[in-house]
Parts: sequence; C-alpha cells; structure tokens
Amino acid sequence: MEHADTRPLPRLFISLALELDTLTALEFGRVDDGLPRENWGPVSDDFAYIHLGDADETPAVGFIAHNYAEFDPEDEEHEGIWDGPRFDAPQLGLNAASAGEIAVAVKATYGTERPSFNRMLFNEAAGSEGEKALELWTACLHAGDAMAHFGLGYTLLDQGHPHAAYRHLRHYAEIAPAQPWVHNYWGQAAEAIGETEEARLAYERAIELTEDGGTETDAEERLEALEAS
Repeated sequence: MEHADTRPLPRLFISLALELDTLTALEFGRVDDGLPRENWGPVSDDFAYIHLGDADETPAVGFIAHNYAEFDPEDEEHEGIWDGPRFDAPQLGLNAASAGEIAVAVKATYGTERPSFNRMLFNEAAGSEGEKALELWTACLHAGDAMAHFGLGYTLLDQGHPHAAYRHLRHYAEIAPAQPWVHNYWGQAAEAIGETEEARLAYERAIELTEDGGTETDAEERLEALEAS
C-alpha cells in the first residue's frame, strides 16, 4: 500500500552480508534486527520492504533481499519493486531510485564475491575479544553499520565500562525494540551505573519479548536478583 509522505527520501546504507547471502538497504542509522513483525512488508519469499512503523500505515525506509547471489529483481514476482517506493542511494550515485534499480546497481557495482566493508569488520569483530573486539566494533560503527552499537555496547560492558556501554545499548534498544538480548544488556548497563528502575524496566521488557516468541535470555534471573538486593 502506497502512502503520501512529506519526509525527504530515505538515504540508504548498503550492506552486503555474503555469509548470509543477504543485501540490506536501509535508511542510514536503522537496522533490520529486532523489528516488530508489523514493520515488514513482504513482496516475495526473498524480498521485503522495511517500514517506519506498521507496513500498512507508514512509508518504507528500505528493503532486504535474501538469496542475494541468485536474486533476480526482474523476475515476475518482483515486478512491484520497480514502481514501488523511491529511495536515495548515495553509495551508488542514485537518487529517487526504485528497489529494483538499486538491487541491479548493487550487483553491478559490488558483485557477489565479497561482503561490504562494514560486514568484513562486523564478522571479524564478532569473532574477537577484549581490546581487539572494541577496536573492530568501533571501526564497524565508523564504517556506518548501526548494528555495531550492540556489539560495541556488550563488549564495553564486558570490559568494565558500563557508562560507555549504556548509551550504545540504550540507543540500540530504540532502533531494535523487539530484540530481547539488547534489553537484557541495557538492563545490565543501567544496573551497573545505578539506574535501578531503568534496569528493572529493561529486564521486564526482555522477559516480555521472550514470552512473545523472542530468544531466551537470563533477564528473569537478573530481575529477581535486582529485586532481592
């Protein structure tokens, strides 16, 4: 469903996660992790728009294409992505372009053999620990990948820097509101800096999200320990 909107066109950040065979093109600063179900506007099994809110009521702020190496934007089932929402894609030199145009340009520009630079950093950071992990997560964030807020946050927390971790985890909880683990880590950071009420609310939210089908965390045990202290 199309919606009239006076916002400037979303300026997309292009991310190629070839280990997942996935192209993600999202408005800069947004993530596809931890989004409520209603934010997704599927077109096919391999393609979906991501919306600002409810897909039936809000504009698209990007899209995701799975099976990237074989993804064919000209396939009949993807006909709608050529005349659907428009986006700016500065990395590709495109303005007011359809998702179909962007998908073609991504493959022509970046190919299918190497991940985008942010994903190179992301994957190396995810396999690292300590100061090396901090360095790589920071570099990933500098490269424009907002998902690095989470990795940087929990690594800072693990390294004994809860104040620095807190702002990254709180921000990530805002952009990935349905991700149980980020609420859990946000609660840990808040608890560590003395924000006990905020920690309690974060743990409660993590528990609610798990009960709603999200991944299981240890938020329940942490909440019990907090309330007993």
